[in-house]
Amino acid sequence: MSNLKRGLAPIIIGILIILISIVAITIIWTSIKPTLLSPQNSCLTAELNPEIIIQSACYDQEAQETILVLERKIDSSISEIGIIISNSQENEKFSCSNACGTCTLLSAGERKTYYLANENLDDPKTLTITSNKCKIQSESIKNCNSN
Repeated sequence: MSNLKRGLAPIIIGILIILISIVAITIIWTSIKPTLLSPQNSCLTAELNPEIIIQSACYDQEAQETILVLERKIDSSISEIGIIISNSQENEKFSCSNACGTCTLLSAGERKTYYLANENLDDPKTLTITSNKCKIQSESIKNCNSN
């Protein structure tokens, strides 16, 4: 009988270690899973169904500025947008929010024109708008003077 007890003790300890490991992994996974998956889902949603859309983007060579027309479909939790203007080698970043005095974010149903000075960027090609580190939309920049 004592040999049987000695033989069961290591098996019970092994089973307990495995059960504790499974519980620990489950607790860690359930706490990390929402953090890992939610940004991808929200970014995918933002790109497939954008709340703010680019109506037009063109570059005025004389004024050396990009003229951007945005439209906001619905009111949402977006409180700031990023604007990235780029050419083949470099990019220039702008930020627009209601906290900024020079650039106010458009309201739901509103269409607004933004004038962005391109002081350090020659021949801009692409404009991208972002929100919460998610790309919302990209558009080719046309030449305003050739319209």
